Amino acid sequence: MVAVLALSATLAFGQERSRFAGLSLSAALRALQAEGLRVVFTSTIVTPDLRVRSEPRSSAPRRQLDELLAPHGLRAREGPGGIIQVVRAEPASVESGAEPSAVATGAIEGRVVHAFTGAPLSSVPVQVDGTTLGARSDANGRFLMRGVEPGSRTIRASTAGYDAAARTISVARGRSAAVTLALTPRPGTHTEHVTVSGQGPARQVRGVASETTIERGQLMPLHGATGDDLFRTVQALPRVAALDDFRSEFAVRGSPFRHVEVVVDGVATPWLFHTAYGRGTTGSVAMLTGHVLEEATLRAGAYPHRYSDRLGAQLDLAIREGSRADVQLRGAIGGPNATVVGEGPIGRSDRGSWLVATRQSYLEWPMQDEAAMRTAFGFSDTAAKLVYDVRPGQQLAVTLLGGVSSVDDDDDDDNRVPNELGEGSNRTSVVNLGWRSIVGAALVLRQRAYIVNHDFLNKDQAGQQVERGGDREVAYRADVTRPIGRALLETGAQVGRSAVEYVPPAEAGTDSFSGSSWTRSAYAHVTWPVTSTLTLSPGLRVSGSTLLPHRTASRWVLGEWSFRPQWALTASAGVSYQPPELLQVRGGAGAGGLRPEGARYVDVSLERRVASSVRWQATFFNRAERDILREPDLRPRLVEGRLVGPPADAAYANVLRGSASGIELQVDRRAPLGLSGWAAYSYGKTRYTDIERHETYWADLDQRHAMNIAGVYAISRRTSVGATFRVGSNFPVPGHLVARDGRLFVGSSRNQVRLPAYARLDIRADRAFESLGRRLTLFGEMLNVFNRSNLGLANGSIYPLTGEATGFTDTLFPRRVGVGVLVEF
Repeated sequence: MVAVLALSATLAFGQERSRFAGLSLSAALRALQAEGLRVVFTSTIVTPDLRVRSEPRSSAPRRQLDELLAPHGLRAREGPGGIIQVVRAEPASVESGAEPSAVATGAIEGRVVHAFTGAPLSSVPVQVDGTTLGARSDANGRFLMRGVEPGSRTIRASTAGYDAAARTISVARGRSAAVTLALTPRPGTHTEHVTVSGQGPARQVRGVASETTIERGQLMPLHGATGDDLFRTVQALPRVAALDDFRSEFAVRGSPFRHVEVVVDGVATPWLFHTAYGRGTTGSVAMLTGHVLEEATLRAGAYPHRYSDRLGAQLDLAIREGSRADVQLRGAIGGPNATVVGEGPIGRSDRGSWLVATRQSYLEWPMQDEAAMRTAFGFSDTAAKLVYDVRPGQQLAVTLLGGVSSVDDDDDDDNRVPNELGEGSNRTSVVNLGWRSIVGAALVLRQRAYIVNHDFLNKDQAGQQVERGGDREVAYRADVTRPIGRALLETGAQVGRSAVEYVPPAEAGTDSFSGSSWTRSAYAHVTWPVTSTLTLSPGLRVSGSTLLPHRTASRWVLGEWSFRPQWALTASAGVSYQPPELLQVRGGAGAGGLRPEGARYVDVSLERRVASSVRWQATFFNRAERDILREPDLRPRLVEGRLVGPPADAAYANVLRGSASGIELQVDRRAPLGLSGWAAYSYGKTRYTDIERHETYWADLDQRHAMNIAGVYAISRRTSVGATFRVGSNFPVPGHLVARDGRLFVGSSRNQVRLPAYARLDIRADRAFESLGRRLTLFGEMLNVFNRSNLGLANGSIYPLTGEATGFTDTLFPRRVGVGVLVEF
């Protein structure tokens, strides 16, 4: 508490010294309003691009107002009742000899609206291609830009959740040109109402009770330099639990990561991780740098299943487009890797853009000497995106992802053991081609073809192959969005082929495996505004494959009711399925009679928007699972007092039934300056019953209590500080174990021993410097500030003679300090 108060006092002192300089003019005026100055203004007059150039000299708020307005050609006009209105200053007379800029140039005014409903869209950035001129739409969707050079100009509007819109218009000298920009919603982002609340948090999909979105401005300050891993920011989101400090995978509401659907630009793939396969305990890093992300959205419970069949949460990642204005280059060095990002327009007409980011590690991960039992690896990856407007209403988009992680044993030749593992590599690549067509005034067709390829290879000390495997997926999908009356219909279909190949080590005693299957699926989702305050959204997804004789029909219904101003009640329910993978059916431990896993969800959420940027939310959730796969037994257990080893013919089986329920409390705030972030607490229980063994136990990822707090305090547009605090009661140690005299032994009951409670505080600060069009940002961070000794899970072993279990836990991050630099050209 003392440290927090001291930090607050320091920040307040810094703000007093430079209170307004660098702020947007609108933010400075709101600060004067907070002091009691009765000033009113509109975003048409005080546009978002206006900034305070220098600190006012006067200490009186009324005189400060005049000093703030004067450099922008604005003035304060006194009105009745002490109201002060911000208006434009009278232009200089043309007869005075100097032609005013308003006459020498032109202006553009217009509106930004929803392409289907015509509703105004607020806070949408609007830009004139090839210039630095820009504005942001107000509550009525209107904007105004002055000082536009006469001639043919292309104006563009884009915002999260909508496809960019562009119009080319003619601007005359001394005149104002009018334009309307209609933005088309991407699948799953349509809403029937406009909430005039500035930067306040909001859901992308109406009716999804449990949805959280992190935009680009929040991703970078929170994801940190260590590992440059955006998934570690996701780990701090509400209702999310990190598995340990060294791994990017996470759990949501007690559900494992294999149930999580990861979607990148409309492609679902679970293989976007750097790691070392077949190396025992190791770590992982997301194969995607946060520098290229536009936003990340996490949905839990019932939500529209558009991309694949999964039981758990959905993490939807959108890669941003490159700049259409000019070429930009930035480089970042920090943690174990360095990143270079380039972007710019395509062609002189600014009809497209390109974006390329390359990351290379110069230190191995995990970076910890004490964690010698974890296999360290180096990694590199590249992400690229190209967008081009072929013609009006037709857009081509190409996304390329690729990465490789490698283990290289650097032992001397004299110390090498031929049968031990030596080199190892893991490669993943994604090629994603998309075509968007706007047909008529309302129908949007999106087509996508993609290839995902994943391979790994391990060699021994003599350079001979020990183990290898790979996964491949080729698919085509088409999505159509169109209004039907007052409702919005989204529908789509997909067909694809998946293939797996695996060659196990010789000592594994299992045969090599290769196989393939075809999958087919189709979905439909309707967003129906029953009334102005009630929205219902039902949906259905039908899937089938050549791997299983079973077809599945996932369904959901979402509802949102704004029963009072600033209040909303959201409820969602659904049933979803997840088919087994090829290896689980036809691999060495596979079983031919497997069925898809199934789950039923119910979420109910009450939300209150306290202010335009602040809301709180309380959510109750319940999940019932059936036909969950039990993995093959790998370790012994006690049965009637006897130590029984794993059966030789152990295989996957649909013998588990589960239940999860709990409550989640959340408060979040979003603001351009000041504090932005969230604080969330969750309580839940996840339990499984093995119907074959008649055994009931807590799930491997059951965690009763968890608290995630993350925030960024923007002192100014150049300086910010951030902190992330995560605490949890922690998970069981998977297996039939019992603790005696401080040691672990084989037991008769599963998941009776738990890890000690987990707690970790990370802090981060950055400061930007600008000169001659260049920007340099210095940042530093401290992980595990209190140097707490947290424990994570590891691949342990059991001594058959004594039954003692060792190596099942591992020490996580100690206190670690990191610094870095980001250079932008």
